[in-house]
Amino acid sequence: MSTKRLTPTKDTLIRLFAKSGNRCAFKGCSNLLFTDKNIFIGQVCHIKAVSVNGERFDNNLTAEDLRKPENLMLLCYEHHVEIDRGITKYSPADLLEIKREHEQQFEDVTQDLTNEQAEQMMQSYLTTLDSKLDSIITQNSKNAHLKEGIKYEVDPLSVRKWNNQSVLRNALIGSLSFIFGLLAFCLGLFEDLNIFVSFIIYGVLFLIALTCSPMIFAPTWNRNKEVDFLGTFYKLNNELELTSYQKHAKCSFPDCDGWIKIVDPPEKEVNRHKKIGCCSKEPRLHTYSCENNNTIGYFHKMDFSKKDPKPSN
Repeated sequence: MSTKRLTPTKDTLIRLFAKSGNRCAFKGCSNLLFTDKNIFIGQVCHIKAVSVNGERFDNNLTAEDLRKPENLMLLCYEHHVEIDRGITKYSPADLLEIKREHEQQFEDVTQDLTNEQAEQMMQSYLTTLDSKLDSIITQNSKNAHLKEGIKYEVDPLSVRKWNNQSVLRNALIGSLSFIFGLLAFCLGLFEDLNIFVSFIIYGVLFLIALTCSPMIFAPTWNRNKEVDFLGTFYKLNNELELTSYQKHAKCSFPDCDGWIKIVDPPEKEVNRHKKIGCCSKEPRLHTYSCENNNTIGYFHKMDFSKKDPKPSN
């Protein structure tokens, strides 16, 4: 049986945040808990779960035990998901050690300060936090549904279908266009054909080949398996009939009537996500992961900033 979930007290949140350094507690993570605009984007996470179906549930703990600071840690969304649903399994001892090491880092910083400076720093954190505690509690309650995720479904307005004859015909047209376009390009470089004319011919034929490219590669795809090709989803059945479509989901943020569309991730997220979901109304704020073969997604804050340029030698 699950234990009743109690909201952490203000004193508990003060203690947690004071030892957090305003950073996610997960080792190596530098994600902020509060943004520079004083918006709380972190999450208050349980080390031992409240629900019997949750990770690391302990039937011996009471509701009061579960909301004590010893059983809570502040994480970013990504690492909250990782400790609860990731491949690696984290025991309570693992998480307590992660929390201890993180809090020790913050304590080490204060040890280098004078007592007066340390007191001023702690008071600054507590004063700043005190004005935000209600918003933390409210936002965690308000956005609890974000943990349930969204379900990506086929957008019926985006569906297109080709019969097997159309697939084979377009595959042939695309292949020949590519071959003759490449030939025109080579003739322009090495033969007497005017290079400007050859580039025009090559460009036109290349565009035709690009348009037909799904049909060129479709016969090699596994039957009845969804394929993501150039930002569009395709499925080829056993009769070589091809269907293309986009996927979307209703944005789960409160008071948002936007639709989540699956797109390529920004350059700083490509190592963590093959695809992401972005809201049509708030594409950089209402962002989601794409999991389980692009069928479900969970709220995830994405980094849309540009990568730092490589230093020149």
